[in-house]
Amino acid sequence: MSAPKQQFGGDWTAEKLERVRKYLVAYATIMNNQRFRFAYIDAFAGTGYTALKNRKVDAASLFPELTKGEIKEFADGSARIALKVQPRFNKYIFIEKDPTRFAELNKLKEEFSALASDIVFINAGRERLPERCLRK
Repeated sequence: MSAPKQQFGGDWTAEKLERVRKYLVAYATIMNNQRFRFAYIDAFAGTGYTALKNRKVDAASLFPELTKGEIKEFADGSARIALKVQPRFNKYIFIEKDPTRFAELNKLKEEFSALASDIVFINAGRERLPERCLRK
């Protein structure tokens, strides 16, 4: 995995993402029992990962030459969480305006190849959403 270029939130981010995961599992379970299709839409999808706060490496590390400096921890962002939820959504729509984050986000199609045909990526801000996204 290449290092994502997105850092968002604070200490509470990991807790928030766990709550999002629990909510999505409950929602998908309920919606899966309905007679219609349902989608996950993330209008600020980012990279699919989130960088958690940096932590200093302990000088007493077993391999200090390999761990100099700070270690950045990464967690699944809401996009990756949604793709892992079971039961699954029928469609996934990820919108990201930033071109660098969008390029990283596109790698999710490779990682979740079984879902690839149901994943849509849109590189646009609200003012430039494609007409197909605005139809009722």
